[in-house]
Amino acid sequence: MLVQYGSLGPPARPVPLCAPCWTGRPGRGSADLANADMAWRSLVEQCAAVTDDYEAGRWLPSLCELEVAEGLARTAWSETTMTTARDAVASVPTGLTVGLFANAASILRVVDAADTALRPLRVLVDIIADDAPSILQVLRPAAD
Repeated sequence: MLVQYGSLGPPARPVPLCAPCWTGRPGRGSADLANADMAWRSLVEQCAAVTDDYEAGRWLPSLCELEVAEGLARTAWSETTMTTARDAVASVPTGLTVGLFANAASILRVVDAADTALRPLRVLVDIIADDAPSILQVLRPAAD
C-alpha cells in the first residue's frame, strides 16, 4: 500500500537508514522517508512476488498486460509512461501489474528512468516481453 502525505509533504525530521537501505533507494541524497521510498519498497516486494509466481507457473499476464510489457520494453520510461501503463491494465480483473506501474510512476516523480530503484520492474518487464511468443500460445491456443 502506498502512503500519500498531505499537502505538508513528507515528515521534515530525518530518518536514519542503515547502509543496505541506501542501496538502490530513490532519492538517495535525502534521509527523509518519502512517498518514493514507500513506493520503492512496495515495488521491490511486488516485483519479487509476481516474478516468483510467473516463474512457478502460478500467474500469466493477461493479453493486455502482455501488450503493455512489450511496449514498455521498447519505450523510454517516465512518470507519464507508467501512468499510461497503469491506466491500460487497470481494468484487468486478475491483473497484478497495476500496482507495479502505479509505484513506478511515483518513483519516477523524483528520479530519472535510469535509476536503479526501477531495476526489479525492468527485469520483470524484460522477462515477460522475451517470453511473449510462448505466453501468446497459452493465451490464444491455435485452432485445431
